[in-house]
Amino acid sequence: MDVLEGKSVAPKADLLNQGSKNEGFYATLVVLGLFFVRAFAVGAMIGCRWKLGTVIASRTLQIEPCRTQIRQATLAICCAMQLVVEARATGADELEFFEKRIRPVLVERCYECHSPKAEIIQGGLLLDTREGMRSGGDSGAAVIPGRPAESLLLAALRHKDDVSPMPPAGKLPNGVIDDFEHWIVDGAVDPRVQMIAKVKRNVDLTAGRKHWAFRLPERAGSDAPSGADWPRTKVDEIVCAEFQHRGLQPVADTPPDVLVRRAFFALSGLPPSPDDGDEFEAAWIRDRSTAFPRLVDRLLSSPRFGERWGRHWLDVVRYAESTGRSVNFPYNYAWRYRNYVIDAFNKDKPYDRFVREQIAGDLLPSESVDEANEQAVATGFLAIGPRELDYDDREPAKTERYFLHGIDEQIDVTTRGILALTVACAQCHDHKFDPILTTDYYALAGIFRSSQTLVGYVHGLGNSGRYFPEQLAVLKGLENVDYEAYEAYRREATAAWRALKKEMTDLWTIRRQEGQPGFTNAMRETQEEVVKDHRKRLDDLAKKLPLHMPVALGIIDHTTPADMRVYIAGDPQNPGPLVRRGFLQVIGTTEAMEIPVGQSGRLQLADWLVQRDNPLTARVMVNRIWHHLFGRGIVATVDNFGATGEPPSNLRLLDYLALRFVEQGWSVKTMIREIMLSRVYQLASQSHPANAAVDPDNHFHWRMNRRCLEVEALRDAMLATSGQLDLTRPVGSPLMRSGAGQIGSSKDVPEEALSASGRRRTVYQTLVRELEPEMLRLFDFPSTSSVHGRRTTTIVPTQALFFMNDPFVLEQSRLAAARLLARRELDDRRGVELAYRLVLGRRPKNEETQDAITFLAAMPPSEESLAGAPKSAAEEINEGVHRSEIWARFMQMLFASAEFRYIE
Repeated sequence: MDVLEGKSVAPKADLLNQGSKNEGFYATLVVLGLFFVRAFAVGAMIGCRWKLGTVIASRTLQIEPCRTQIRQATLAICCAMQLVVEARATGADELEFFEKRIRPVLVERCYECHSPKAEIIQGGLLLDTREGMRSGGDSGAAVIPGRPAESLLLAALRHKDDVSPMPPAGKLPNGVIDDFEHWIVDGAVDPRVQMIAKVKRNVDLTAGRKHWAFRLPERAGSDAPSGADWPRTKVDEIVCAEFQHRGLQPVADTPPDVLVRRAFFALSGLPPSPDDGDEFEAAWIRDRSTAFPRLVDRLLSSPRFGERWGRHWLDVVRYAESTGRSVNFPYNYAWRYRNYVIDAFNKDKPYDRFVREQIAGDLLPSESVDEANEQAVATGFLAIGPRELDYDDREPAKTERYFLHGIDEQIDVTTRGILALTVACAQCHDHKFDPILTTDYYALAGIFRSSQTLVGYVHGLGNSGRYFPEQLAVLKGLENVDYEAYEAYRREATAAWRALKKEMTDLWTIRRQEGQPGFTNAMRETQEEVVKDHRKRLDDLAKKLPLHMPVALGIIDHTTPADMRVYIAGDPQNPGPLVRRGFLQVIGTTEAMEIPVGQSGRLQLADWLVQRDNPLTARVMVNRIWHHLFGRGIVATVDNFGATGEPPSNLRLLDYLALRFVEQGWSVKTMIREIMLSRVYQLASQSHPANAAVDPDNHFHWRMNRRCLEVEALRDAMLATSGQLDLTRPVGSPLMRSGAGQIGSSKDVPEEALSASGRRRTVYQTLVRELEPEMLRLFDFPSTSSVHGRRTTTIVPTQALFFMNDPFVLEQSRLAAARLLARRELDDRRGVELAYRLVLGRRPKNEETQDAITFLAAMPPSEESLAGAPKSAAEEINEGVHRSEIWARFMQMLFASAEFRYIE
């Protein structure tokens, strides 16, 4: 098969065809026009501030600032436009957000007064259809997509003075109101129409099973395509057959210096050192057939692998270290689950075992205390999600809603994370698009309702949670743990909690007597003071926790498991028929296991998920692996294999990988190795006009995708370049050490929990929900409140400004410069070469070296360096401070370059 050679040409994108599928596309173009102006201004500012700042970003050091700035700004606009249109073209995430976060609230809190079932439709406003919401009532449109400030519904939810408050009985939690604002900003995607609102959908499971995702994977044939000299592996054969079918030709193989950088970031999240590059290039020259396999094996065996790939899984399980929502409390021991995930990937724990431990680790047999502890920690998968604590358990309806919210989170992370299905959308009604029944939802809900989630807090009693050590999974036999101190603390905290609960019950009794004979305000006020004192005692105890308590977040079975009733329209006050605990009916190929009396069903659920004939579990995981290696999954919507997701670009390839994955013992490392050793993975990222005309988005892998590094890799790479990266694993959490209680703002948590300025790898960064460090938010770190197997990639001016001004970047630039200057044997030419290799993983071109040397010689010292310096020290400043400063600026420009941020 011929291999195309040629210059890099940006792929064409059919923007208008994509845009026509979405409401508000032309509004998007207006926004992008404004973005153009901002981006051009930033480009010009960079050019004025840094004489070479934008030049390096285009991979050359030629001094032509004006032309380069225009070129860079235009490139940024084109990339941003393509990314925005691609994001809007799918709409799947926005649709799911509505079904999971918006519709249930409307049903539960709004339909009573604003739907046809209301005796009087308040304000003439109907909120049970999209048309009713947008046309509005007596006061005008309730929702204007993309314009939250003009949407009356949002003002009503916030109880603004100039509108009628909704709901009138009391304001919704801030987290729920924020969800509505997010929904409106994203275009108020709403699939409800009159027909859907009034007609029940009949789900045909037989027809539903014909969808590709619910059919068993089929084994790929053994026939090699014609021109079989190009493929090296079975993966190549399958991809090559698609090339021939579509008239595509693969581009050239990537050169070794690009390949080694690609592999290092893919498997370790860190850049190769110059020695790594030299070693690989020498091995490549000796025998390229063995050089890359040995490199891959070395990286897979490194402890850095688990830190890199564990982070991918933590995105899926929405890992964070606080409850989030309206009352934000710390999860002091969430870090144990994070470490479990990292260790599991490093040990290459079989994926089927990995899944079973996270769903039912506490129920699995164990051969040692350490294994039992590990399995208990694994169930943190079901405990670390966002959790609403702001309710009072003396009101049964609110109590049931609390449990239902937690169960919904557990169903969502289990089904989206493992099966890539949006089952949580079936809470209020049969799924609108997929063959998933409401009864399926409550069959799963019964399993989780029969389990007790241990997060360290008990709910209720004063509209907030209180930390309580018995609400955590207890580990055994840990080193450096004073079990006697823990037991003493547990007994004292238990007594304090029981006393508080008694006093709260007494207060509630007194309040209910208000208005009756014998009641006085003094009685109530006295009791309120008693309650306040007991709360303070419990809070003080929480601040004196032993630092190494033998506990973890997790889940256990209830002593009295039971089935659940369907809640009509998701309303606990409107129960329907009882549903036996069970699994999704549409996946009829797997054995429907019986759940024994007295068990929750989590163990059976775990086994059902990883049965060899489950058509989804293996497919979903190999698709995630492909996504992280290529930047795009075979199924682009990695968390949604349903009807609203995208179909696979190559189902034959997906099925082959899924079957291989199971046959090779569910080994993630083995699957990664097989994919990386394919020729497809080792293709260059250059484009070609003929291929781009047929497949502009590279769905069929005729080249490698050029991808943006995630924020963790960016930050860790800067630390590695400066020589400051600390590879040790931290013990515990800053939240735990500080004794932080309720988190209302950044003032309530230690600085190290909010700053990304530390030296350890970013995977160990403390993550407080809604207070993530600024650097993470700026570079597209995913929300910690929902499942994210695929991160959004943005190109915005503030990212360029970050590299210009952020103290972390300035500090790492100075330290990297000091590292170079400490090598006194290096002259400027050799120093420039080393800088390029440290930051960009390649040697500079001759013209780049010469222009860099010119820059280093011409750049004057800053006024700050010379201000106040004695004249007699001018020479020392010019030779010392000035040299350090100019090299720091040079290193900063390399960090700010597009080449540093992107992987070829």
